[in-house]
Amino acid sequence: MTSHALARLAAVLFGFACIGLFFRSIIVNAFLSQLRHDLVARWAWMLTEAIFRLFISPRSPQARIDRTLAWFWPVVQFTMIYLWYLLVIAGFRAIN
Repeated sequence: MTSHALARLAAVLFGFACIGLFFRSIIVNAFLSQLRHDLVARWAWMLTEAIFRLFISPRSPQARIDRTLAWFWPVVQFTMIYLWYLLVIAGFRAIN
């Protein structure tokens, strides 16, 4: 096999892995509702938490913390949907 064929095979395998991770994440989140067992949900949670930590300091008043954290779960959901989109795009791009 040439190096081009090996690179193409690696790209296709990466694409199938992305698509498989996407479908696994959809099944775990939509049908099983077990976010703690899902890698994409964990990534979305950690990314959102890192961003929210930039806006909330431990010295902030409790009212500001509560107002900010009220948006945490919707932002996690949006981030998870965006990560799903990126997985599908990267997977099909690698396969194609």
